[in-house]
Amino acid sequence: MAASASNVQPDDDVLVEMYRCMLLIRKSEEQLFRDVKQGRTPGQVHLSDGQAAV
Repeated sequence: MAASASNVQPDDDVLVEMYRCMLLIRKSEEQLFRDVKQGRTPGQVHLSDGQAAV
């Protein structure tokens, strides 16, 4: 019997890479927010803060 998609657990290497990507996105967005707030980057920014694992 094949495992259902809800029972499949990624291996540790995949989980670490997913976490690394989420952290990189968060840090990049935080820097962009600071740049916009300080006037170094023109325009507006909408952060996806808290949505990384969704």
